Amino acid sequence: MLAYYLDIVVEKHLRRRLLKTSKQTSDAAYGEGDIYAAIAELSSSLTDIGDDEADTLAANDCALRVIDDLQRRFDLQGRRSGLVTGFNRFDDLTDGLQLGEQTIIAARPSMGKTAIGVNIVERVCIRDQIPTAFVTLEMSPAALMKRLLSSWGNISMNSLRSGKFTQGEFSKFSTFTALVRQRPLWIVDAISGMDCNRVAAIIRRLCRKNGIKLVVLDYLQKIKPASKQEKRTYEVGEVSGILKSLAAETGAAFLTLAQLNRESEKDKEKGGRRPPLCDLADSGQIERDADTVALIHREDRSQLGTELIIAKQRDGELGMNYLHFNGQFCRFENATPPPDTEIPT
Repeated sequence: MLAYYLDIVVEKHLRRRLLKTSKQTSDAAYGEGDIYAAIAELSSSLTDIGDDEADTLAANDCALRVIDDLQRRFDLQGRRSGLVTGFNRFDDLTDGLQLGEQTIIAARPSMGKTAIGVNIVERVCIRDQIPTAFVTLEMSPAALMKRLLSSWGNISMNSLRSGKFTQGEFSKFSTFTALVRQRPLWIVDAISGMDCNRVAAIIRRLCRKNGIKLVVLDYLQKIKPASKQEKRTYEVGEVSGILKSLAAETGAAFLTLAQLNRESEKDKEKGGRRPPLCDLADSGQIERDADTVALIHREDRSQLGTELIIAKQRDGELGMNYLHFNGQFCRFENATPPPDTEIPT
């Protein structure tokens, strides 16, 4: 009998919370505030209703989840548990881009952040046909598609810029267009500026409607905070935290590109230095929120040999993937490091 009445009390409590949330949503809809912030707040409130103890687990439940995860990995029989990037050493160390986690790839300007992001989209979406969203704040969707076409079709970027195409390249255009039309790729044009609440709302909708498994954001420091704060560090930290939570909420793998500060370009007479984690620009919160951080290092922009250094990984080793940058096709390729290369660990 007691349990019966307790259920009634709980139900009435949930109804009151739902009514309160509905009124707040109605007030926000008729108000003058940020509509995307209101949508994000509504989504969070609805998730919380009736789920007050969702984040509390007994140790036994946690252990069972671990066993389930280990069983899933065993059943893969050597296949990657995450999304394969095509960068061999990186995939060996990380087991691919993990679903529900945020991977940061950071570099100074013109070192290849966007190129690596496009190369990974080419592998994950164009080749493996895994639903992917690319949020571009750095370049136009058309420019992004040209890079994808150049890398996929082995058509030089100079040809695409000059318009001097061969007959064979023309046929590749048609093949590429037909291929992309069949692939689950969505590009979010945020080049004019977009705040973190709007970005989050768009990503949630894409994940819900299209089953997105990979989200690429180019790049983190370009995303505006929800509100102006006292310091730039706090603003970037807010964006980083929202993206981290969004990865866990949607269950998609987040590949977030980010900027490094200028410290790594000092001492150029000594060939520069490999960037450490503290070179992440604007906020140490980026490092704390990330599950994996990889840093791109080249001694200078003219050098084609490139190091993709895994500087942080919560559940794995650190190490380095040596790459060759094929500038003609804006593509990174696996390469063997020179014999005298010191491999960072």
